[in-house]
Amino acid sequence: MSDKVVLVDIADGVMTITLNRPEAKNAVNKALAEGVAAAIDQLESDGQLRAAVITGAGGTFCSGMDLKAFVSGEVPMVPGRGFAGLCEYVGTKPLIAAVEGYAFAGGFEVAISCDQIVAAIRGLVRTDSHRPEKPRPSTRGNSPVTKAFRSMPEQKVPPAPVIT
Repeated sequence: MSDKVVLVDIADGVMTITLNRPEAKNAVNKALAEGVAAAIDQLESDGQLRAAVITGAGGTFCSGMDLKAFVSGEVPMVPGRGFAGLCEYVGTKPLIAAVEGYAFAGGFEVAISCDQIVAAIRGLVRTDSHRPEKPRPSTRGNSPVTKAFRSMPEQKVPPAPVIT
């Protein structure tokens, strides 16, 4: 097993970014966030690359923030890129999340930050894994889902037809 927390493989113009912390269920720490940001930089700068796929090693996509690292003062953010070096990323090339296994909390944010999600049948996605009794956004209203809803144009719905 590699000691790199982010593995990058390139084949046929497609980059595969693998979150490689299976012992921690691919929880995001500072090193993983910086590795993802570096891979995204490589994707954007290489004209031969057309797209990227992000996935997780060991049967888990991503379990969110590494709370042990966070408690010790480590923040898994990259300036201009946000959580996991990805959640505020707006790029020019497609990014696909290949979700197999768990995508909890921040791991779900990583997945929905991508342009498309391809999920295995046994994939399990939850945003409230740490507090199932009271779900809440982890970024206080700045999650990708909230931003997506805010950016959508207001649409007027025509009144329903009256059936007599």
